[in-house]
Amino acid sequence: MTNNTTGHVHESHEEHVPPYAVLFIFTACCIGALCRQIMKGWPIPYTVVLIFLGLVFGVFSANFPDVQVYTTMASQNPHLLLTTFLPVLLFESAFAMDVHTFYKMFWQIVYLAVVCMAICSALAGVMAKLVFTYEWSWFVALMFGSIISATDPVAVVALLNELGVSKQLSTIIEGESLLNDGMAIVLYKIFYNLAFSSMTATEIGLYFPRVALGGFFFGLVIGKIVVFWLQRVFNDAMVEITITLASTYLTYYIGEEVLGVSGVLAVVMLGIEINSQKTSISPEVEVFLHKFWEMLAYLANTLIFIMVGVVIMEKALSEIDLRDGFLIIVDYLGICVIRATVLMMAGPVLARIGYGLTWQNAVILCWGGLRGAVGLALALQVALDYKAVGNKVLLHTAGIVIFTLFLNATTIKKLLELLGMSEISDSKKIAMANAVKRVQDTTARTFKMLRTDRFLADAHWALAENVCQVENPYIVGGVYEKEEGEQQLVVIRHSTCPCCSSRVPNQPSPKEFAEMTEEGRLRMIKAQKVSYWKQFEHGMLSRDAVQTLMATADTAMDTKDRCVELSDLNVHWEVPPFLLKLKDKIESLKKMDPTEIIPAPDHPIRRRLYYVATNFWFDTTVNMLIIINMIPISLELSVDEDVSYFIVLRVLNYIFCSIYVSEAIVKIVAFGRYYFSDYWNLLDLLIVIFSLIDIVIDMATNGATGSFSPAILRVARVFRILRMGRLLRLLKTMMPKIISMINDVIHHQLSFGYDVGKGFIVGEEEVSKHIHDMVADKRVARDLKARSEKGRLDVVKSLGLLQKEYPGIAISVKTRQSIRSVLNTAMDAVHNLRGGGLLDETEAKKLEKVIEVKMKRQLSAPSYIHPPSPEVLLRSTVWLEGMDEEIIDYVASLAVEKIFDSGDTIVRQGDKTDGMYLIITGLVKMIGVSIPLKEHDETRLGEMNVQTDYLCAGNIIGEMGMLTGSARNASVICETTVQLYFLSVEKMEKALQLYPSLTESIWRVCSIRIAVPLLMSHPTYSGWTKEKIRLFCEKSTMVDLPKASQGQTIFQPSPHAVELVLIHGKVTCVSNRDTFEGPCILPNCDERLLVHHTDGTSPRILEIQGVESDSHLGTTRLQSITEEDLAEIESKISNANSDKSALSATEVKFRGKAPPVNRALEPLPHKYKGMPLSVSLTPENDPTKLTDVSEK
Repeated sequence: MTNNTTGHVHESHEEHVPPYAVLFIFTACCIGALCRQIMKGWPIPYTVVLIFLGLVFGVFSANFPDVQVYTTMASQNPHLLLTTFLPVLLFESAFAMDVHTFYKMFWQIVYLAVVCMAICSALAGVMAKLVFTYEWSWFVALMFGSIISATDPVAVVALLNELGVSKQLSTIIEGESLLNDGMAIVLYKIFYNLAFSSMTATEIGLYFPRVALGGFFFGLVIGKIVVFWLQRVFNDAMVEITITLASTYLTYYIGEEVLGVSGVLAVVMLGIEINSQKTSISPEVEVFLHKFWEMLAYLANTLIFIMVGVVIMEKALSEIDLRDGFLIIVDYLGICVIRATVLMMAGPVLARIGYGLTWQNAVILCWGGLRGAVGLALALQVALDYKAVGNKVLLHTAGIVIFTLFLNATTIKKLLELLGMSEISDSKKIAMANAVKRVQDTTARTFKMLRTDRFLADAHWALAENVCQVENPYIVGGVYEKEEGEQQLVVIRHSTCPCCSSRVPNQPSPKEFAEMTEEGRLRMIKAQKVSYWKQFEHGMLSRDAVQTLMATADTAMDTKDRCVELSDLNVHWEVPPFLLKLKDKIESLKKMDPTEIIPAPDHPIRRRLYYVATNFWFDTTVNMLIIINMIPISLELSVDEDVSYFIVLRVLNYIFCSIYVSEAIVKIVAFGRYYFSDYWNLLDLLIVIFSLIDIVIDMATNGATGSFSPAILRVARVFRILRMGRLLRLLKTMMPKIISMINDVIHHQLSFGYDVGKGFIVGEEEVSKHIHDMVADKRVARDLKARSEKGRLDVVKSLGLLQKEYPGIAISVKTRQSIRSVLNTAMDAVHNLRGGGLLDETEAKKLEKVIEVKMKRQLSAPSYIHPPSPEVLLRSTVWLEGMDEEIIDYVASLAVEKIFDSGDTIVRQGDKTDGMYLIITGLVKMIGVSIPLKEHDETRLGEMNVQTDYLCAGNIIGEMGMLTGSARNASVICETTVQLYFLSVEKMEKALQLYPSLTESIWRVCSIRIAVPLLMSHPTYSGWTKEKIRLFCEKSTMVDLPKASQGQTIFQPSPHAVELVLIHGKVTCVSNRDTFEGPCILPNCDERLLVHHTDGTSPRILEIQGVESDSHLGTTRLQSITEEDLAEIESKISNANSDKSALSATEVKFRGKAPPVNRALEPLPHKYKGMPLSVSLTPENDPTKLTDVSEK
C-alpha cells in the first residue's frame, strides 16, 4: 500500500515540467532592459547587440544540455515567432506610422513590396540554383529566394527617426517592410507547396489574389468595425486597449486559419485603419495606448532577436563548413547587387509617383534592406519539415541575417553622413538655439523665484545654476550673437573686410532665404496641427473636424510654398446643390392646410362635406385603409387564381376601390374647382382612375382566361401591380418628415463646417504669436504672419456670412464648445482637489464619472439651436451678468434698434464716440489704421499698420470709447445687412451715474479683453492656450484708485497679485522711476506705483491674483493715501524706529464721518474706501516686527 502511494507521487512529479520557457522569456527581458540602459549613446543599434547576445546564448545551449532546456522554445517552434510576436510588431508599426505620408506613398510602397519583391525573389532563386551546389530544384531555389527577400529594417527605421531624417524615407522603408512580409509569406507558401507537394497553375492563380486581396479587405472591414466600437467608448483605457489588442490577434488568426487569407496584410490594414481614425480613441487614452503598444513592440523585438541568435547558433552555424561560408558571402553580395539593380530599374517609376525618390534615398533604401525574424522563421519551418533541404536554407538565411545586421545596420549612420543626409539645416539650428534660449530664460526666472523662498535661502546657488545649465545639443556652424532688443539667438555668418579687417554680417543668399522660408512654413503648419490636436484633446473640436483639419494641413505641407487657405476649408460648409434643389422641390410639392387656402363653400351640403374633407381624421383614416389594403394586394400578387380564397381578395379590392372613389367624390364636391389645382389631388384622382380600369379588366378576364390573348392577361397583371401605387399617397403625409431629414443633413454638414472653421481660426490665433520664434529672419516671419492673418480673416468672414444665413448653426457650435469648456474646468478643479488632498481617490472618481457622463452627452448635442430674440441677446450681454433686474431693465429700455444695409459705414475712425452698438444679426468689418511709435524693428518705425477683423452677432462696438471718452479707433463697415441695438453716450452716462457697479462691470470686461492678447504675447504665457489665459484673467479685480482731478497718488499692489495690467492711463514705478502707459503689462507686481491723474480721469489697472482671496485685500490699505499722507506715515515710522521699538498694530482714524477702528494689519472695511485717513503708530516691545511693518 505504501509502495503504491509512493510510486504514484513519484509519477506525478515526473509529469510536472518546470517553466523553462517562462524563465527564458523574462531573463531575456531583463537582459534587454540592461542593454538598453547601458547602450544609451552607443553607435551600435540595439537589435544588433541583442542578436549578438542570442548567439552567445546559442553557443552555451549548443554545448551544455542543461542550458538548452531553457532555449528549446526558440528553436523547436518557428510558429511562435510568427503567431505570437509578428502581429504585435505589424500592428505597432502600422499604428505609429504617419498615415498621410503612407497613403501618399502607397503606390510606391506597393510597387516596392509586390513588383520589386517578386523580381528580387526570382533573381535570388535563380542565383541559388546556378551558384549553389546543393542540387536544389527550381521550386526550392525560388522558395529560398522568397525567404531571403523578406526585409526587417527595425534598426534602420529607429536610427532614421533618431537622426530626424525625412519622414518620407523612414515611411517608405517601414511601409515596404510591412507589405513585404506578407508578400514573402505568400510566395513562400506557393513555392513550398510546389516543391514538396502539388499545386496546379489554376490553384496558384486563385491562391495569390485570394490571399493578398482577401487579407487587404478583411483587415479593412475589421478596422471599420473596431473603429465603430471605439467611437462608442468614452475615456475607458482598459476597454480601448483590450479592443485593440484582441482585434489584432483575432484578425491575424481568423485571417490565417479560418479564412485562408494573409493575416499579415490583414493586421497591417487594421493598424492603418485605426491609425487613420485615431480620433475614435479617447484623447485621454490615446497617449497611453501608444505607449502600451510601444512597450509590447519593444518586448517582442527583444525576445525575437535574442531567440533569432539562439536559433542561428543552435540550428544553422553548428554544421557550417568552409564552402558554406564562402557561399554565404557570395549569397550576401548577390542579394545586395540584386536589390540595387532592381531599385535602379524601378527608379524612373518610383521617381514619378508619391513624393518621388532621390538617388540618395534610393541608396539608403537599398542598403537598409535588412533581413530578420520573418525569413528566419520560414527557414526554420523548412528545416523542421525537410531536414536535408531545410538545414542549408536555414544556414544561408541565418548567414544573411547576420551579415545585414552586423554590416548594413552598423554602417547606415556613416552612409547617411557620407551622403549629407544627416546634416542639420540652419533653420533647425536656429530653432534649437531659440528653444535653448527660452529654456534658459525659464530656468533663470525659476532661480529668481526660488531665491525668495526662506527655506532655500542658504542653498548653493552657484552649484545649482551650473548643474541646471541647459546646453545646445546641436553644434552650430556659426557665431552666436544676441542682437539688442531681441529675445532669440540667431546664427550670423560674417565676412572680414579686406580694407579695415572688420567683421561684417552676411545677408542670406537667395537659396538660404528660400530654405528659411520653406522651413518656417513647415514649422508653422506643424504648429497648427499641434493646436488642432490640442483642441480635440480638450473637447473643443469634433472627431471629424480635427481629422479634416489635420488632413488639410498635411496636404498643404506636401506642396511647396502652400499654406492652409480658405479654398481648402470652405467646401466643408457649403451645402451640396442637389440637397438644396431637392428641398426646394419637396417644399413646393408640400400642400398647406386646405382650410388656409380653400374657402368654405356656401351650399350647406358642400359646406358639410368640406368640413369632413378637411378634418384631420378623414385623411388619417384613408391612409390607414391604404396600409391595410396592401395585405390583400400582396396576397393576390403572390398566389394563383385557383386558390379558394382568391374570390375574397377580389371582393376586398372592389370594396377598397369603392372607398377611394367615394373619397374622391367627397373632395371634388367639397373643394370644387380648387380640387384640380392641387398636385396631390390629381395624383389621388389618377390612382382612382387606374383602380377603376383595373376592376374593369379584372371583371372582363374573370373566368374567361382562355378567350383572351396573353397580351391582355399581361396588362391585367400590370394593373394588379399598379395597385401598389396607392402607397404614393402616403408621401404627402411623410413630406414634413422628409423635409426635416433633409434639414438635419444640411444642418449637420454646416455644423461640421463651422466646427472646422472655428478650429482653424483658434489654431491661427495660437500659432501667430509664435511665428517670430520659429524663424530668425524678420522678413520671413512678417511674410508668414501676414499669410496667417489673411487666412484667418478670410475664414472669419466666411463663417460670419454663414452665421448670417444659418444663425442656429453657429449658436449650436458655440454652445457645445461653451459646455465643454466649463466641463473641462470642472474636471481640472476635481484633479486639483485630489492632488491637494482635499478629495479621496474614491470621491474624485465619482465626481469624474459624473462630469464624463455630461461630456459624453455633450457630443450628441443638436446641430441647430434656434437663435435668441434681440432682447434676450441684449440681456445676455456679459457686463450685465449678475446685475440686478432693475439695472438690466433700465439698460434694455435705453436700446434703440437700427438697421444698416450692406456697404454702409456704421462708425468712422477718428469720429467722436456717440455710443455703443450691439450686433443682433449680420456681419461687419472693422478696419483700424495706426502708426507704431515703438517697434523693435527700426526699419518699420513710422509705417502704417492696418488691422482688420470681422464681428458678428453678440459683439459690441464702442465700449472703451464710451468709458474713456476717446475717439473711434477703427471704422466699422457692413458686409451684410446688419441689425443693431444702439445705446447712446448720453443715456449710458446717466445709467453709469445711477448704477456705479455697472461702470465697474464694463471696465472689467473690457480690461480682460485687452489683457488676454497682452498676456498671450508675453514669454511667460507662451505655452498657454487662449482659454487658459481667459480663465486666468477671471481671477482679477479692477483696482479701485481714488478719484482726483489732477496730481499723483501712491498705489501698493496686493501681496496676492500675480500680474498687473495697466489698461488705461499712466503710472510710474517708485523705485526706478520707469513710466508706463497703457495698455501694457507692468513688470513688477510688488513695487509701489505712482499713479498719474489727468483731466479728471484716473488710470485703470487690472490686478490678476494667483489665489482665491478677498478681492480688496492689499489694495485698500494705501489706495487713498496721497504723498502728504505717505510723508506723515514715514515720519512716524522713523520716530518709532529711533525708540528701537516695533510696530505690531496701526490705529486708523478716518477724518470726518467714520469712527476710529483698531486693527492689526487687516484690510479696511469696504464702505470706508476713498475716505481720507490718518495713521497713528503704537510701539510695542517686540523688535522683530519693525522691518516687516515698515516694509509693508
